[in-house]
Amino acid sequence: MNSLQQKLQGRRGASILLALMFFLICAAIGAIVLTAAFSNAGRMSHMRDDQTAHLSVSSAAKLVRAELADMQFVGEYAEVTDEYTGVVDTITDTFALDTTVSAATSLTDLVKEMAKDIYDGTASAPITGTFTITPNSTVMELKPVEVALTMSTTYSLTAELSIANDLRYAMTLTVPANTNKQQPVNEWKDVPVLDPMTLIEEIHIMHYVTKTTTITFGAADKITISKTGGS
Repeated sequence: MNSLQQKLQGRRGASILLALMFFLICAAIGAIVLTAAFSNAGRMSHMRDDQTAHLSVSSAAKLVRAELADMQFVGEYAEVTDEYTGVVDTITDTFALDTTVSAATSLTDLVKEMAKDIYDGTASAPITGTFTITPNSTVMELKPVEVALTMSTTYSLTAELSIANDLRYAMTLTVPANTNKQQPVNEWKDVPVLDPMTLIEEIHIMHYVTKTTTITFGAADKITISKTGGS
């Protein structure tokens, strides 16, 4: 009888030991699964951030290309010279965006200011300007993109796009430009002028000159987008 009880107690001890071992194995497997799940969640979050950053910059690049494509500025200067007195007066001095080709936006306004400095002759070196594209998307949370513009003295434009403090997905747009200076239009007219001393009306020959300059940026297929980031 005592021998039978000992055997039963021995089996109970073995069963408890097996249960403990099974529990430890399950706990170890559970820990491995949880660790893998957390690691995978971290990788997925990182991939999602990377995809968002890439999509933000690439979308901004396409937007900038669409706004700059075929953009055109027209500068017009007209003056009149009194051939008798030699006095020269300015009639017109304008530099404007051709809104029949492109709509006015914050980007075109900035490019216009840069181009006008070159047109006026006040810039002897490349001109720079910056602005930020803040997305307004309800589909996904895109990031703001910073755009750094550089315009050469021949009006060709380079736009560098990146997310603040992150150059991994930076992109560069290269925009060619063409300048067309039309032949000056000359016109002479006989204009009656009242002499302030004699109060006698005299006929003076007036020489009118009109100069027109058109600056046209390249079409969309001429604007290149290149990835300059390190990732």
